[in-house]
This record gives sequence, structure tokens and C-alpha cells, in this order.
Amino acid sequence: LSGIVAFGASPIIEGNVILNSSVFTLRLEDVRNASISLNDLDGGQAAIYNSSLDKLQVQNGTLYLVNSSWKELEIGRGGVAEVKWWVQLEIFSKVGKPIEGANVRILDSQKNEISELQSDQDGLIPLVALTQKKVSENGTVDLNPYYLEVEVEGVMQRFELTVDSNRLYSLNFRPPVEEQHWLWYAMIVLALISLCFAPSMAIERSRYAVLALLMIFYVKLKKEDVLEQFTRGRIYGYIEANPGEHFGAIRKALSLSNGNAVYHLQVLETQGRVVSKNDGMYKRFYPKGVAVPPDDGFRLREIHQRILSCIGEAPGVSQKELANLLGLHQSTLEYQLRKLVKAGLIRQERSGRRVRYHSARSDK
Repeated sequence: LSGIVAFGASPIIEGNVILNSSVFTLRLEDVRNASISLNDLDGGQAAIYNSSLDKLQVQNGTLYLVNSSWKELEIGRGGVAEVKWWVQLEIFSKVGKPIEGANVRILDSQKNEISELQSDQDGLIPLVALTQKKVSENGTVDLNPYYLEVEVEGVMQRFELTVDSNRLYSLNFRPPVEEQHWLWYAMIVLALISLCFAPSMAIERSRYAVLALLMIFYVKLKKEDVLEQFTRGRIYGYIEANPGEHFGAIRKALSLSNGNAVYHLQVLETQGRVVSKNDGMYKRFYPKGVAVPPDDGFRLREIHQRILSCIGEAPGVSQKELANLLGLHQSTLEYQLRKLVKAGLIRQERSGRRVRYHSARSDK
């Protein structure tokens, strides 16, 4: 067989050699009480989404179990099962207000970066599939815990996350406040000294000496403000030269941290210097006075998430292959693909008589 696809049924799939291909050799979605056994994946990959299985055997290939459960799991020779869960994060301030523009880095247990995402106006981070464990013939490897680095306006807070189910995690952003009281104490002491020696303050050089000491602290307090104004000017100049550029490109071009870029862009927007527009998964910025493209009303829905997920897992997949994998009619799929291409979320390339689709994320 060249591939097996099933949606919303209770299939019994046994004793097949499923030939490897550019897409999943086996794909099941929303199936119940299924039995999958004695199948050879021919070194390929298989995926099961949102399903429950009575019996599951894996051999000679990798199986991704996403939001799925089973009663019996057996790993044969050369088989690997990765147990994954869809996870969504929401970021709130200490007073319970959603935080927009929070940058979130997701790290695995070895502190390797898995994904970098940003919260929307509701404080929500896009869905991400995280692996709970890998099961092979050599045993089980638990990949928990995961680590989250949440950065808001240049301030970072770290969280630890244990992934064991499909769920929404609420993170309360309460960064520690680092107050430098010694600076103010020193200024008060210097002020008292100047009062004690008030007569000598009439002499210019004495007055200058005391003010010079005070200026050391003044410069220490104001130096960061000067640097911020310089950085803000660089960002504004870049947007003027590149109207419509998205957040990630601006940050990368100017070598800024996520928190720093978010902070200055918010200031520029509050001051009316720039305006922003949500464009699919991107946030684009325009200088004041430049015409902003009208909103075509496109919103990412569940069907778009499924299409994007499938294209991300199988780059270069054709429309016919996508229709088979997703269980959609060709006309329905073609309409949704046009919307995603127009939104800049995917790109299409002609290969012979077929049109193949790729995620546009890497191009951005």
C-alpha cells in the first residue's frame, strides 16, 4: 500500500506493508476504538490525531500520537512512538489583564530552543505541539519538564511546564522588582552634606564640585533614556524605509531583543508615529501618513490550522495529497488554499503538472 488515511471511524488496520512516501504513510484523525497492528511503516512516518485506540503496534517507522490515547501499546523492531499534546499558553499581568506582545521562548529539558512565539491582544500564544515522551524498543524517555522564558518590555520571567495532556496553561507574569535603593540613599547623603557646608557653596568651585558628584548619579539615571531614544529612532527610520515590514524582520534587521523591540514599537505607536496591522500570523508596521492596506477580513480558523500543520509536516505536498490527508473535497481545499496563499501563510510552486505547497514561515 502507498498510504492509509481514515477520519472519524473505527478502523481495524492489520498486516500491511505501507510504502514510505513524501507524506505520512498512515494518517488517522478523530477515530475511536481503532486497532492498528502488524503494520510495517517501511521506515516512514505515521500520525494519529485526536483519537482513541484499543490496540496499537508500531514497527519500522515513527508514529506521532497527538492528543490521542490507547489501551495497549507495543513497540516492535525499529519502531518509535512520540506522544505529543497541543498546548496553548495565555499570559496575564499581576492584575489579571491579558498581555499583548509578550515574547515566549519554549525550551526543552536540555534548554534547547523549540519555538519562539508572541502573544496576541488576548494574551494567547498560538497552539504548539510538545512531546511528552518517546517510546521505543529500548524503553521510554520522558521529555519533561519544558522551560518557558516570558519577556515583556525587556523584563523576563521563567516558568517550568509539565506536558501531560491537551490543555491551556495560564501564566501570571510577576517579574521580580529590582530596586536600587542605594542610589537614592547616596543622593540624599550628598544633599545633606551640601546643606552642612552651605557657606562654602557660595564659592563657585566648591559648588561645582558638589554638583559634579551629583551629576555622576544623574548621568547614571539618564544614560539608559538616551540609549532608548537612539534605539527608537533607528526603529522608526527602518519602518519609514520599509513600510509594512513585520515585527520579526524589524527585530532581526536591527539586532534587537524581542522585549526591546516590543517596548519601543509600543511607544512609537502610542505617540502616533507608527500604526500597526495584524496580517495573519504577522504584525506589520507603517509610518504615520502611509496608506495601510485594507483588512480583507481573513481570520485563521481550525481548517486553516489543519492545512498549515499538514503542509509544515510534509513540505511540497500537492493539493490532491492534501485533500486525501485532510478528508476535504478538492473544491473546498482549493478555496482555503487560495486564502492562505493570499494571506502570505503558504506559497505554491509548480512541479510539472502539479502545484506543490510549502509553509511561508521560513521565507519570512
